[in-house]
Amino acid sequence: MVRYTEKLLEKGEERKRLTKQLAVLVGAVAEDIAKSLPVGTRTYEDYEEKGIVQIGPGTKRPPNLFLQVVEINSNIGTAKFLAHVPIWGKPIPKVFVSDKEPGSHFFLDNDPRAKVYVASTEDYLRFANDLPQIAARFEKKADELSETLREAFDRLKEIASTEANTVSVRVTEPETKEIKVYAKVSGRSAE
Repeated sequence: MVRYTEKLLEKGEERKRLTKQLAVLVGAVAEDIAKSLPVGTRTYEDYEEKGIVQIGPGTKRPPNLFLQVVEINSNIGTAKFLAHVPIWGKPIPKVFVSDKEPGSHFFLDNDPRAKVYVASTEDYLRFANDLPQIAARFEKKADELSETLREAFDRLKEIASTEANTVSVRVTEPETKEIKVYAKVSGRSAE
């Protein structure tokens, strides 16, 4: 009898170890996604891909949560996270992080008013399984944001050229990938 429980305990420990490793990897990927996108960028769970869209004849089920880049404030500063946020009910984000246990919570910068909930083990597993689709959807969002910025800069350049060349615009993209706009109007410079 003891022999059977020993094997079961060994398998349970292995499952815990593998789950912890998976959570670290998924958390690191989620942290990279959060760093690369602006706060508020979101993508819905794609139920059509999962084949569970239909809830009745001709009706579609709306997604019940989405992934979103969120910013959480503490008494010291702010931090960006990628989180699961439910659409229905109280929208409490559950973040993906590499240094906390799934399903737990922590206080950002030890601020008791900045309680941060960590996504569940199931959320981490779903994220890992759907990573190619999630990455593709966020890449599409990043492309859309870049295109919007390009269009805005093109409109600004067009305005500058129609103002009898009194405005010149120079756009630079340094190694930090930040876009800076310098405008010169009638001899004055503004950044």
